[in-house]
Amino acid sequence: MILRQFLHTDPVGISYLFGCGGKATGAVVDPAGPIEPYLRAAETAGMRIHFVIDTPSACPITRLCGTCPR
Repeated sequence: MILRQFLHTDPVGISYLFGCGGKATGAVVDPAGPIEPYLRAAETAGMRIHFVIDTPSACPITRLCGTCPR
């Protein structure tokens, strides 16, 4: 299992690249900004990105603290 975390400041968030090195297959979760950092990280890990997953951005914790847009 390969897992790489990408921290973003604009917009604030976290993206992930994860995958199987043995199968050379990876996925990106919640990509933000340019695609090149994900492609470079996948290439370095010996993977190709086969999937992109975009999760909902409305976080229940954010709603509780009152900072999420309504």
